[in-house]
Amino acid sequence: MMATRTEGRTLSQMGLYMAAIASIEFARGAMFISILPAFLPERVGIVTAQVGIIVSAQYLADSLLRSPCGWLIDRFGAWVVLAPALSVAAAAAMLLPRVHTFWPLLLVAVLFGVGTSPNWPAAISGSVRASGLRDRAAGMSLVFIAWLGGGGLGPVLVNFLITRGYRLAFQVATGVALIAPVIAIVRLLTLPPHQRIQHNHDGGAGQTSRLPQFLRHLWRIRALLPGMFVQTLSLGMLVPVLVPFAKLELGLSQPQFGLLLVAGGAVTVALLLPMGRMADRFGFRPFLVIGFAVAGISAHFVGRSSDGMGVLPLVLLLGAAYATILPAWNGVMAGAVPEQVRATFMGLFMTVEGLGLALGPAIGGAIWTLVGHRAPFDASSIVLVAMAATYTFIPVERLASAGSRWEDSR
Repeated sequence: MMATRTEGRTLSQMGLYMAAIASIEFARGAMFISILPAFLPERVGIVTAQVGIIVSAQYLADSLLRSPCGWLIDRFGAWVVLAPALSVAAAAAMLLPRVHTFWPLLLVAVLFGVGTSPNWPAAISGSVRASGLRDRAAGMSLVFIAWLGGGGLGPVLVNFLITRGYRLAFQVATGVALIAPVIAIVRLLTLPPHQRIQHNHDGGAGQTSRLPQFLRHLWRIRALLPGMFVQTLSLGMLVPVLVPFAKLELGLSQPQFGLLLVAGGAVTVALLLPMGRMADRFGFRPFLVIGFAVAGISAHFVGRSSDGMGVLPLVLLLGAAYATILPAWNGVMAGAVPEQVRATFMGLFMTVEGLGLALGPAIGGAIWTLVGHRAPFDASSIVLVAMAATYTFIPVERLASAGSRWEDSR
């Protein structure tokens, strides 16, 4: 009975993490994928390359702070970190439609990234606690369902709203952003006073004295680090160019582009949980190799297309590829790190991943401007296919069990 009650509380807290992720990712996707790349060049006169820098700045701020936020979560608990941070993100979302010059926009984008930085370390470490290591890929699937449910719905919905005016689109994105800090603040205030600040000395607090052990374990799993960076770099290169590519090369309206996003996102969400369960059962390597290969080939042909809604089969294939990749990759990362400092390690990993996602939009925007409109898709495709080849040789399954050898590194 006690175990059941504890498990119920853990799953309930996981649901709160997922709700916070969904709301803040809705705002992020709406603002930085759909609204700003269309609004800034059209209404403010900021060129696509500058839009890429603004988007990159948001991701860079988020990424650089994930590792210290993970340490704080291990040290004090998730909600005491999430409550003030998500409030900063919501405040930045409220400021974005009110700022119309490059440098202030860059500053507000950075503030948004600062506010969202603890969200992922908290949610992913919480998902592993809720699901256990044996089913960690399936647990990760639930996190990504929340991420895509929010982050995917945001760009899709505002693409329909933009046709009725940018003001309404900004208002909806801002209103949803406010949900995340409300969840965090209410959760923090409803915790018993002795649980609000956890002082978890067995985890993050002890990390300072165990820094050599931490570094030895990081060296043991170093083969994961390059892949973390380049695979998100490939995705980031496409972020600032998707909207103008759909309009200029495919001839799609905002609602038609929204329908494509709905289709691809729906396939991903539908397949995440079954793919996660199969990865837990059959191993992670085949899902990574096949997923990256299919994603790379699909991205290449999307960039070569000029047939409007004719790209739908490729978009569906991309959605299936990412449903194959995401739970397997995050399952590997979760198993590679020890429970005692999981949020700290996951924060570090997400910093490395986020650097790729942060630099990608700036690179993609520059390639779009200097080389051509199809070139960012070719560059992304090359990186993705290279990752498929790399995971053919990396000892994925051994790395995925490295967290159990934490004590051996003393």
